Amino acid sequence: MAKVEAQLAAETASLLVVDDEPAVLQVTQKLLERRGYRVTACHTAEEALAWLEREAFDVVVSDVQMPGMGGLGLLRAVRELEAELPVILVTGNPSPETESTAIEQGAFEYLTKPVSFALLDEVVSAAADSSRRGRRVLLTPRPL
Repeated sequence: MAKVEAQLAAETASLLVVDDEPAVLQVTQKLLERRGYRVTACHTAEEALAWLEREAFDVVVSDVQMPGMGGLGLLRAVRELEAELPVILVTGNPSPETESTAIEQGAFEYLTKPVSFALLDEVVSAAADSSRRGRRVLLTPRPL
């Protein structure tokens, strides 16, 4: 039954995946698409925010260390928009401070690279389920 539920979550979930490393982004996108997720991939947090302003997603999966805003900046921006959107952060350079900040700012999960696809799939499925129980959010800036 759990496999059926995970497959249903995958078939209906729309993911935004962010990573500045093209090979990592491509592999992650392909693996998640094979599981049935609808995946939009981008290379920067700024590009991800632009996508979030025009399209609704169920889950964001983002690298932490990227040029510009980075994954923590993306998480802060999502939370400032008061979105209840699950954000999964992934890092190749973990630190207790970064993990603590991520959790304090409401990250759904903080994962350390290399992440097995089984673990990523499990966490994404749980996040998608959490998102479906809530509501899909289209991020729009609040009026001043």
